[in-house]
Amino acid sequence: MKKLILITSLILGTICSAAAQGSSYTLVQATIVSSDIVRLQINVFCKDKQRIETEAQCAAIRAVLFDGAGVPPYTKPLLNEGEQTMKQTFPSYFNNLFTSRYPDFIRQCTAKSKFKRSDNKSTLYEVDVKILLLRKDLEKNQIKRQMGY
Repeated sequence: MKKLILITSLILGTICSAAAQGSSYTLVQATIVSSDIVRLQINVFCKDKQRIETEAQCAAIRAVLFDGAGVPPYTKPLLNEGEQTMKQTFPSYFNNLFTSRYPDFIRQCTAKSKFKRSDNKSTLYEVDVKILLLRKDLEKNQIKRQMGY
């Protein structure tokens, strides 16, 4: 039992550090699917085929949180402060978000190109982000002030 707990802790620690580092990404295109969902096409640079889909989902969330989706009404990021500042101010929230809670805010994630294992080659993903649900979660956890207050 102790070995199982130790192994699980090591695996979660690896996932946590990988998610905290994040992969690099570039936002290619964004479209509005509905009033609460935005679809992002993202090029993700990641050498690990096992982690690429997770990295794509986390990259989509990072994009809407810190960069903005680039399409009205989501041209501005959900959080005005920078990524490093927010992660330092609310470390437990963001660690939890990028290690276990990110699937709650993803409707679907589809690879649009084949995996490429290289530093300078990316894999294209199409990710639907539940942006309104994410914003409400930020407000509920007092990361972002509620609209009108």
